[in-house]
Amino acid sequence: HIWTSPRELKTIARNAFNAIERLHPDSTHYRVNFDSLITRIEECDSSIMAQLSLNSVKSFYISHPAMSYYARAYNIEQVAIEHEGKEPSVRRIGELISRGREEGIRNIFYQSQFPASSVEIIAKDLNGNAISFNPLEEDIIAEIKRFTNLLCEHNSNQ
Repeated sequence: HIWTSPRELKTIARNAFNAIERLHPDSTHYRVNFDSLITRIEECDSSIMAQLSLNSVKSFYISHPAMSYYARAYNIEQVAIEHEGKEPSVRRIGELISRGREEGIRNIFYQSQFPASSVEIIAKDLNGNAISFNPLEEDIIAEIKRFTNLLCEHNSNQ
C-alpha cells in the first residue's frame, strides 16, 4: 500500500508522468494535470504533518497493516491487529486491549475490504469504535485526508 503515503504517491505520479511524457512529448495536457496533482499531493502532505503534530498522534491500531508507508512517513507507530495475514489469537487480543488502555487508544481502523470482527471486539473493550477506511478508494488523496482527520479526532488524547 505504498500509495497511502503522500510522499510515495508523489514519486508514483512523477514516474507515471515521466513515462507518459516520453510517449507524448508534445502534449501539454499531461503536464497541466500532473502539476495539479503534485500541488494537491503536497498540500495533503503539509496538512497531515500539521494535523498530526497539533494532535500529538504517536500511534494507531489497525486491523490490516495497510498504512505502513503513511506511518513511516509521519513517524508514527502503526499497530497491526492481524499478524502475517492471520486473525489475532485470544492472547494477542488481550495484549492489544491492555496496551490500548495504557495508551488511551479507543478507536481502531479497519480496511473496508476485510471483516471487522476482531476490530469490533477490541474497540468495544476500549470503549471505542471500529472505523472503516478504504486504501483502494479512487480518490486516494481524499481518503488519506479522511483517515488523518479520523485519526486525529479519535486519538487526540494521546
